[in-house]
Amino acid sequence: MSSPSRHAWRSRAAATLLTLAGLLFAPSAFAGETKVALTISPLHLIIPMVEVTGEVRLLDKVSIAGILGGGRIQGASGSTNVDLTIYEIGAQARYYVTGSFDSGAQVGVELLQLGVTGGATDGEITASASGEGFSAGAFAGYKHTFGFGLVLDGQLGYSTTLVKASASGEGASASASQSGRGVLLNLNIGWAF
Repeated sequence: MSSPSRHAWRSRAAATLLTLAGLLFAPSAFAGETKVALTISPLHLIIPMVEVTGEVRLLDKVSIAGILGGGRIQGASGSTNVDLTIYEIGAQARYYVTGSFDSGAQVGVELLQLGVTGGATDGEITASASGEGFSAGAFAGYKHTFGFGLVLDGQLGYSTTLVKASASGEGASASASQSGRGVLLNLNIGWAF
């Protein structure tokens, strides 16, 4: 990934974080009720990657959520060493069909930008690669907030993903793009306040 792409991603991440921070600390009409839920995705830890979702109540049955994730994959197979950095940034809009922000069935949409950059070495041969993708999908799910603040949040849906990748090394380069459809699955655990 080139420096301008990295700079653009950092700018978008900073803008998202500032927006969420403003919403978190803004005065609310929901005194005494949950206003924010912060969760992580245990499934992403397998990659290894940390994905954090911050959901903010806008109305009793309407919320928005920001998603930030990042991680690093390092490994070796024989004499080949791989080092990749992964990121994601996204957003959700949710409507609670039953219940409310604290606990209820929800429907919504998710937009997610994904990226990877890094390379591999095998002896004196070095290759670098980068890729970016964009995913958009719809989901249905359920969230439950226990009285002491623990949040369990699950969503299942369908998404379309567009991916573009390039690689270069030893005087050669290649690039490709592809689109596909698949399952959108989010299983998160966290805390509400």
